[in-house]
Amino acid sequence: MSASASALGIGLGLGRQTPGRSWVRPGAVLDADFAGGRFAHAGRNHPTKPAFLAAVGGVEATGTIAIGPHDVPGAPERVTNGDFSAGTAGWTAFNGASLSVAAGIMTLQGTGSDTPGFQQALSLTKGQAYRFRGKLRMSNGQQPALHVTRNPTNLSGAATIHSDTLTTLHEVTSTFSAEEAAMYVGGRQAAVASVLSSEFDDLSVREVLPFAGFAQGGFAAIVAGTMPAAASGTKVILEASDGAWSYTSFTSHNCVRLVWDASRRLRLIVRARNTEQANLDLGVVDVSTPFEVLFSVRSSEFRAALRIGPVVQHASGDLPGIARLYLNRQNESGSTFDGTLRRVSLYGSAWSETQFLTHQAGTP
Repeated sequence: MSASASALGIGLGLGRQTPGRSWVRPGAVLDADFAGGRFAHAGRNHPTKPAFLAAVGGVEATGTIAIGPHDVPGAPERVTNGDFSAGTAGWTAFNGASLSVAAGIMTLQGTGSDTPGFQQALSLTKGQAYRFRGKLRMSNGQQPALHVTRNPTNLSGAATIHSDTLTTLHEVTSTFSAEEAAMYVGGRQAAVASVLSSEFDDLSVREVLPFAGFAQGGFAAIVAGTMPAAASGTKVILEASDGAWSYTSFTSHNCVRLVWDASRRLRLIVRARNTEQANLDLGVVDVSTPFEVLFSVRSSEFRAALRIGPVVQHASGDLPGIARLYLNRQNESGSTFDGTLRRVSLYGSAWSETQFLTHQAGTP
């Protein structure tokens, strides 16, 4: 496939809109033909890129796109007594913390131990994505933190964590992947020998998706574009991520990432719990060269291939929960893809080996 003359700038092309949906790839729940100016999502055609982005909850900035998260309608609240209306019920103090509630706000008082805190166990679905919300305040010089973690004794396995020094009660939020079925949500102070207090309120954990129509557990994609004129560093063409936050920055602990590196190799990389699960090397794609890659991912079944090329597979590892979709960028800062992204077709479930080969042959 050749690069479209209508593709502009860093790679999100603008072009003419074609009526009807006959152009949409069968089975795709999201199909964005940037070069042709055609967009579809969940069975609906959208006349312009701005209309498409509005429909999928996407934002474009300096040639990159971030989509999601989408709150699942009717998703149950996973936190018990997150507004502290029942006092401290459901919450367990640790590291010498003293807990009290007044006017619906939890006060965490240190009693001389390091990093005092409180938390409760959550029963989640491993590999599902969730949105975490909560309020916190530094009241008398003691810096508070809110966290979701798979480790009940420390933050070494934190899925997401917020900490700041604002002295007004304010909301923080992040999405995360349930790295285990048992996770823990709560708050603490980031201090040694704390004897001061911090306040917390309105903790919540609910299920999210990157966009309506997406289903956790596996997905597939066809991605087409043209490589940049020069190779340097790592350039992220597409990332499906849990979108998590760690203290003051985004993380890449849980993601599916299509990258082109300084050696001009195209790779599909899957990470879960901050550990690489799969790294599929599709070989060299030279600078300024058009490419089209297909991939399919679910736990213990990862496949990827160029349109004309061998299928590379990996048969072990976990797939993380996905809360956000990024085009021409990653969840973290940096590694922007400065080639041209012509089309992204995303499918709501993984493909079997037979289905993969059928799609690769161009006959879905």
